[in-house]
This record gives sequence, structure tokens and C-alpha cells, in this order.
Amino acid sequence: MRYRRCSPVLVLAAFVAPLHESAALFGIGAAVLLLFFIGIHNARDALAYHIFVHLPNAKDWYSLNVRP
Repeated sequence: MRYRRCSPVLVLAAFVAPLHESAALFGIGAAVLLLFFIGIHNARDALAYHIFVHLPNAKDWYSLNVRP
């Protein structure tokens, strides 16, 4: 749902581009940075989910013969 914030910025930058090139590029850069930070946030959330929800307890580690 956070990705929806970038689409209006990109559409607006496309319409502004013929008149103000530097402002359009600034808008595109802002949208790219927003997508980048959203991606980092999603990756962190996915990692935390897998660690805290799917973390096997100690007896599962020993049954698999895997070191924790």
C-alpha cells in the first residue's frame, strides 16, 4: 500500500517535464528514493517475520542435526 504514494509523483513529473525539466527530475528522484526506502523497510519486515514467527525452538534444531 505504501507504493501508491509514488505513482502520483511520477505521473505529475511526466506532465511537468516539458515545462520544468529540473523539477520533473527532482520529482522522479524523490519517487525513486521513496521506492528504495520502502523496499528496505519491506525487506526488514520480512526478515523480522521469518526470524520471530518461523524461528524453530531448540528441540527442532537438535532433531535436524543443525547447529543453531
